[in-house]
Amino acid sequence: MRTSPQRRGQRGGAPIALPPVIPRPSARLSNTALVCFISLFLLGLLLPAFGYQWTDLEDPLSAIERALHQPVLLVLLAGVGCVLMTWVLKLVRWRQLDLRARLYPYEPWVWDHAWKRELTDTQLATLLSDLPGVGYIVLLLSVFHVPFFLMLFAPRPFWVPILLFGGLLAIVDGVAYKYALRSFFRSLLALLRFGRMRLLLPQVPLALGTRCQVELVARPSLTQLPSVRVTLRRVRERVTGTGKKRRTVRDLEYEKVHTVKAAALRDGKNLPISFTLPPVAPGNSTALSSDPRCLWELQLTSEVPGVDLDATFLLPVYAAVPSPSSGEDS
Repeated sequence: MRTSPQRRGQRGGAPIALPPVIPRPSARLSNTALVCFISLFLLGLLLPAFGYQWTDLEDPLSAIERALHQPVLLVLLAGVGCVLMTWVLKLVRWRQLDLRARLYPYEPWVWDHAWKRELTDTQLATLLSDLPGVGYIVLLLSVFHVPFFLMLFAPRPFWVPILLFGGLLAIVDGVAYKYALRSFFRSLLALLRFGRMRLLLPQVPLALGTRCQVELVARPSLTQLPSVRVTLRRVRERVTGTGKKRRTVRDLEYEKVHTVKAAALRDGKNLPISFTLPPVAPGNSTALSSDPRCLWELQLTSEVPGVDLDATFLLPVYAAVPSPSSGEDS
């Protein structure tokens, strides 16, 4: 039997009435219809350029043969078609999300994300999202290093400009590594050293206002940890600006830190981690399909010689008590 929404939270002994949760589209999704329309318009312009006519429907092979003789237009057509299909799939996904949200308005964990009782950390996803930017910076730096090496290995090198140019490149490389590349490479080394961390949940979802105990899955790479610093936080993530000024802002709304001894990991056993979630309040549940998003994160850090452990998990924290028919199989 599902829990009534008016009885899911208590504050000062009085029941808290929670409204049904309906996903709100992000700012990016509002441009989906416009992108689809522009893509269709470009397709309409490119098709005549290929020499297609309505009469070609009777002889499609000859029309395809003419198109293959125009590779540039064929590439353009394929690119526009891929953009169109991508945004159409986004519209279809949003429609499915909206339908499931209307079927389960008081159980957002069913449709908000494909939650499972075993979670993996976000290190790999973060590295993949940062990879294009890091690749662009490395490519830009390499462009400036090519003339330096050409000057260095010239038949008659001029050492004064080479030393000045080399010193300038060293300063640029140091600044780029400190402010743009350092965190990426440290995260990459941590991933290679410790692997992907896994966290076992007692149930899905984790209910606000309750005490929860999760388990960090033991790995051979974790046996040397003396202790683990546990940080539980709630973050409100919103997108501001447009175009080149577009950026994601993270507002910290709740944070609690404590330390757990890692003796269980040294014995090859899972490490239990306990924490208490704050009481139910409107807007405090996990919301990954809305704008702004509400994220509950569990960060596990530990200082060890070499590369430190730093793993973050997204938690399914909702203002609800799971019913037998909901959870990871929903």
